[in-house]
Amino acid sequence: GMGTVTTKPIAIGYAGDNTGATYDLARFGVNPGIEFRLYGDMSINFEPGALSYTWTQVEGPADLTLTPDGTGTVRTKAVTPGIYKFQLIVKDNSAGAIGVASEPAFVTVQVHGKVVLLDSTGAERGRYQHLQAAIDAARAGDTVQLPAGYYLRGDSGDKTSTGYIRGKSNLTITGAGADAGGTVFAFRCDDGLYIENARDITVRNMAFADADDCGYDAIQIEDSTGIVIDNIAMSSRSLNPWSGYAVYAEFSDTVIKNSRFEYMNRPIELSNCGRHTVANNRFTAVYGTSVYADELECGYDSLTIENNVIDGRLTGNDTAIHIYNPYAYNPFVIRNNIIRNHYHTGIYVDSADEGFVTVEGNVISGNRNWLWHDGYGIEGNYSSLEIRKNIVWGMNPGAVYLNGGNYNYAVIENNVLAYSGYGYGVENSLYDCLNSSCTPAAVARNNVVYGHSNGPWYRVDVRDGNILAEPGFVDGDGADFNTVAGSPVTDLLQLPGMRPGAPRNVQAESLVGAVRVTFERVGNAASYKVYWGTSADSYPQSRDIGRERVVTIDGLARTPYYFAVAAVNDAGESDKSEALIVTPDGGRQSEPAVFAVTPPVLYAGDVTWMTITGSDFAAGVAVYVGDYGMTVTSVTEGEIVVVPPDGLPVGIYPLRVINPDLGKAWVPEAIVVSKHDGVRPEEGGCATSATPTDAAFMLLAPAVWLLLRRRYMHLQ
Repeated sequence: GMGTVTTKPIAIGYAGDNTGATYDLARFGVNPGIEFRLYGDMSINFEPGALSYTWTQVEGPADLTLTPDGTGTVRTKAVTPGIYKFQLIVKDNSAGAIGVASEPAFVTVQVHGKVVLLDSTGAERGRYQHLQAAIDAARAGDTVQLPAGYYLRGDSGDKTSTGYIRGKSNLTITGAGADAGGTVFAFRCDDGLYIENARDITVRNMAFADADDCGYDAIQIEDSTGIVIDNIAMSSRSLNPWSGYAVYAEFSDTVIKNSRFEYMNRPIELSNCGRHTVANNRFTAVYGTSVYADELECGYDSLTIENNVIDGRLTGNDTAIHIYNPYAYNPFVIRNNIIRNHYHTGIYVDSADEGFVTVEGNVISGNRNWLWHDGYGIEGNYSSLEIRKNIVWGMNPGAVYLNGGNYNYAVIENNVLAYSGYGYGVENSLYDCLNSSCTPAAVARNNVVYGHSNGPWYRVDVRDGNILAEPGFVDGDGADFNTVAGSPVTDLLQLPGMRPGAPRNVQAESLVGAVRVTFERVGNAASYKVYWGTSADSYPQSRDIGRERVVTIDGLARTPYYFAVAAVNDAGESDKSEALIVTPDGGRQSEPAVFAVTPPVLYAGDVTWMTITGSDFAAGVAVYVGDYGMTVTSVTEGEIVVVPPDGLPVGIYPLRVINPDLGKAWVPEAIVVSKHDGVRPEEGGCATSATPTDAAFMLLAPAVWLLLRRRYMHLQ
């Protein structure tokens, strides 16, 4: 009979190392030289019978060889970047059938470019098939650029995406983004990026995925300083207690910021000494502890956890922030975080009896279904705490719980502590009995405390200024406390001395001669202030913009500017937001051009002024002869005057001109450095100026003379 056939082709990349690990090419693309498969065996014949499969490449920058590899499957690989489109047609070849064919079906695969290595000026130093090769070749100040795509560590057995960064300094590893269409770094039964004995390393703009769910870390950092993790995304399919970390650091100094962590057990662990900042991150559906700091007790340690949004899953052991045994004489600060939907404790500080841990400006919320909670908003165990300006709502059994011995102490002031199932607003389990009067070790003043079944206090030294009734501006609705910064509660609630937090999500848009700045509202801000300048270290210009959150700064030159925003209220001005860099003129990159170089001949040992004429030069331009930097003495849009470096070897050199916005011009064979041979034009009468003549050219070897004369005539 006549068979009815449908087809569903898919493209799958695979590791090639017999592990069977695969990934979806339609979503991520593939890197050059990595073999992938096209599958047609999901096609359906609605009547019994055999099917035949025909794969054809219909588009692409190169013709690929499609090798059969099982029923309905072919394998291939491409080394030329571009978009490749493949067609599958399936036929019914069963006995009695008349060769009924499916409609053509198509699948598209993007082959990404190679890994690019840039020097400190932004000039390209090389392209590499493998990430590790680029890392190995990198020098201080370089940037390794990973194009968009899926990097599966150990692809094809050739360590394509292995990322060992050992002993390097001042290096940036950057992807094409942490969202769909960006860079995805997958790791399989080993750590993703491993940073060891390194200094000033930045990893940014990429996503990480645990391809085989073996419980290893996306980024592991050991014995390193100045490590910055910026704008990464990590999501794990495993929610069991043995899953790995997104970032694990020990004996190191780190900054982890602007990143997303989803469906994980423990996203961040900071262990065994170090200075760390965790800021402006988003944690979603975390099973265990989002940020765990363990044994930071070497004497120089510090820890700041601020401006994060941490959402739990209301199940499991999901404490949001856990600090264990810190040496807190240096700053240990947990501030301005939003912590929601945690089954266990929001902030837990354990054995912090050396120095104080500051817990300030956090919003910690649950809901009124007490069965969903079994933890406190803030808990201190044998710890000294300063608990100020927090909102704790709907945690069970209580808002603040202190458990400790003789060294336990807490100052609790200017907080709102509302509603708990069967506990207290503040409960102190033990007195501080080092003194004869045995007064409670928790001092409470100027707090708003209400809605606790056992009462506001237990074993607390209650001072003046506390309010023990529900104030009119808080309506007890959990939605008020269960939203991000800028909620109705943070709009209305003005606790004494509470400065606003730094504005979030600051964006800067490039316009012609101007920059437009936008940002999110800060709940308790009365006004805002925009800062800008041409250096990240200082902002010589500022503008008060009232309560507006969109402002255009005009009258700007075409040069990079740094922008930051602060929020202001009666208590003071917030910290500045993270600096943004943007160049006006709609982001158009300059296009410098070189018309002539005078003189094009230098004599070894001489210091000579050179003039480069052309167009679209900008203040701050950098000029290089080969890899040697020249000293720029003056620059206009059409002319640059430079002094070459001393000691240039004899040879023929290209000329590079790079504007501050990285617009560049490159002229091959532009400058010749010659030896004197005892005669110079100004001495021997062969020429009366620095302009080369035939006599001057004749001082060179014949081959060089011909090449230089062609170059000089071209420039003229």
